[in-house]
Amino acid sequence: MADNLRNSRERYGKVAQWLHWIMAFLILATYIAIYYRAWFTEPRTPPSSMALQIHMSLGFYLFTLVILRLIWKLTNNSPDPVAGPAWQQASARWTHRLFYVFLLLMPITGYIFAGLGNEFFYNTPIAFELIPKFSDTQAFQAIVVNGFGISDEAWRNAREPFKDFHVIVGGIVLVALFVLHIGAALYHQYVLRDGTLHRMTRQD
Repeated sequence: MADNLRNSRERYGKVAQWLHWIMAFLILATYIAIYYRAWFTEPRTPPSSMALQIHMSLGFYLFTLVILRLIWKLTNNSPDPVAGPAWQQASARWTHRLFYVFLLLMPITGYIFAGLGNEFFYNTPIAFELIPKFSDTQAFQAIVVNGFGISDEAWRNAREPFKDFHVIVGGIVLVALFVLHIGAALYHQYVLRDGTLHRMTRQD
């Protein structure tokens, strides 16, 4: 049983598999929450704020899991690369690297520019009430106010680049990476039939 927890040369272990699929579920849920807010709620209403807070809370949990998965990845051997052209292997490596980079930056940039409280979720399992708004933290006062001389009022405009990065990467770059990743997995599984998908879905 313990042997199945760690990666082997042929496939990913149970820990990597669970982290992968839980992260996939959380990513999907964050998109559902934010697009539900955009398409089905009125701005500055309780349903809109709640949908945004769900998005933010799930983003925080996703950020935590990305860090855990990186630690697990660095302390485990990865399965051997699937046989194929060098460009395919390089593409797979860089796709995964970009996933890690952007999945770390998305929660960070989202947290920095968000100006919403979390009153809807106090004392609930989804809450992240231990984490204050960025503008309420000592880091904000030390870095933004004292370091850059940006007042609370001016911060509303100064934070726009973080918002733009979050929206553009989330709406375009990550979606493109997801399509590439899923498409490649299905191509390997059903066209090349090399069992690539089984490396992340089952144990012998």
